[in-house]
Amino acid sequence: MIYIIMKKSGIIVICIVLLISGVLISGCTSTNTTNAVAQTTPTPAESTATSVTQTPPATSLVTTPVPTTVQANLASANQTPADKVMGVTINSAKKETNWEGSFPPKGDAVLVLDVTLKNNDTNDFAFSKNSFQIIRYGYGGSSHGASFLSSDLNSGTIPANSELTGIIVFAVLDSANMFKFTVVNSAGTVVSETDNISPS
Repeated sequence: MIYIIMKKSGIIVICIVLLISGVLISGCTSTNTTNAVAQTTPTPAESTATSVTQTPPATSLVTTPVPTTVQANLASANQTPADKVMGVTINSAKKETNWEGSFPPKGDAVLVLDVTLKNNDTNDFAFSKNSFQIIRYGYGGSSHGASFLSSDLNSGTIPANSELTGIIVFAVLDSANMFKFTVVNSAGTVVSETDNISPS
């Protein structure tokens, strides 16, 4: 009886050992298979990384813009270049011995200019007698401001893109015979020069 029990117990032990061995063997095989799959099959992230490293750099598609050349010597669209702000036409230039009853000092004469002034700027041009100067050429040349303005120029303003005609009178040396006429703005900047004026 004891022998039979021990024999059955031995069979049970053998079965248990075989069962445990089978489980252990099965677990090891499963782990190896999983590891093998994990090592041979790339994950989506790995696939993406591989494709990114094989794609040409994005900078190869970027083009460098061509620089634009700007003509720095041109004024802006709302301005006129300084030497073209005021257009001047000398209608006549005469030397006189007096101006409307006013006599210059001995050795001087009166230079009478009949001028047309055209304001080419987009702003009104304000002026006074000091806006007009005459420069005498020759040895010891000198500059003189206007002595008188005719009534046509009494407004003191030439509207933008318009013109005004009038008389400007200067006291000059009687011996002088060649002049330059200049127009300056309120800041003292020369906006027009007219050379080689020879009065009759």
